[in-house]
Amino acid sequence: MSITICFSLIYLYSINFDYGGKYVSSFNNSNDLRIADDLTVMLNYRSNNSENPPVNAGLITCFDPGEESSENSLYAIEMYDGRLHYSHEYGVGQNQTYHTNLFIHDGEMHHIIVSRTIEDKVVEFYDNGELVDSYNYSNNPEHGEQADLTIGIVTPEYQEYPPNGRIDNVKIYSESYSHISEENLVVDYKFNEGVGDVLYDHSGGQHHGTIYGNPDWIENVYGCMDLSAFNYNPDADFDDESCVYSPFT
Repeated sequence: MSITICFSLIYLYSINFDYGGKYVSSFNNSNDLRIADDLTVMLNYRSNNSENPPVNAGLITCFDPGEESSENSLYAIEMYDGRLHYSHEYGVGQNQTYHTNLFIHDGEMHHIIVSRTIEDKVVEFYDNGELVDSYNYSNNPEHGEQADLTIGIVTPEYQEYPPNGRIDNVKIYSESYSHISEENLVVDYKFNEGVGDVLYDHSGGQHHGTIYGNPDWIENVYGCMDLSAFNYNPDADFDDESCVYSPFT
């Protein structure tokens, strides 16, 4: 299955989460982010290098460490040994986990989409518009009344697990991927500020978050990303459709 992703939107900056003291949390109106139903999470991720992938690293998680059902993980998108990993909890901390085949710690830009459909009990994983993996689980997420959203590490209590890479353009919808629309967009973090310690939500829901640890804002680079083109730019994060194949005509 192939789905076209439009990269024409301009994402000005990303944040480099290169150590555990850098993360985003303390979001406004956080109860809206506690989604135990259908869900779509989108993000752009590019690792700082292709060597020594972290054993465990948090990308986007929603839980509160503890032993109570109210602290259950409602969704956790992480990286294990460089591969994308998904989990949620039911009962009292009972895990449903899946280690995908998608290796993302390779220095390349990945537009990642994770889609959950609770009726079918399935999670689907997309990379740059392609369906690359799926996971059929047994029990839907439940409880998690105290779960909190975190971006950039597993949770503020476990700051030793950073992704050692850049994250931007995070969106969360309260529907599975095939049904997303502006009406079910919960948060839209464009990462376009470039300065400061506030991550602004552009969805209209005012779910702004606090950036901790002296954020390292990096300007995204646009250019030709086709290796066969005359003007290939190895530093480009996004393709701007500027590739030239016959430079002398």
